[in-house]
Amino acid sequence: MDTLIIRKLKLTCSIGVYDWEKEVPQDIFADIELPLDISNAAASDQLEDTLDYTRLVETIKEVATAQHHDLVESLVEKIAQRLLLEFSLEKVKVCIDKPAAISEAVSTIICIERSA
Repeated sequence: MDTLIIRKLKLTCSIGVYDWEKEVPQDIFADIELPLDISNAAASDQLEDTLDYTRLVETIKEVATAQHHDLVESLVEKIAQRLLLEFSLEKVKVCIDKPAAISEAVSTIICIERSA
């Protein structure tokens, strides 16, 4: 099986439980891993034979910006479920890094793996 990996996709969204977080959009970063079979696309060199990366990123951004999310846990689940459904995937791994979550840490990351 092949894997599509997107690292550190910057998302600016409304996220957090504190009052200031509900007023000020924050940058978070998404890592996405999707097991794919790319053999048809490799042979044909045609976009329709693979997953459209632009559409994938647009979908992730849409989920992140559609509403305020109190918890990273909620957002990461929504992204995973939407990707599984919209792209007919068997499995997805989604990680969200909210750097501002812990001031003494460089990163605070939640990762989940979900299957259809």
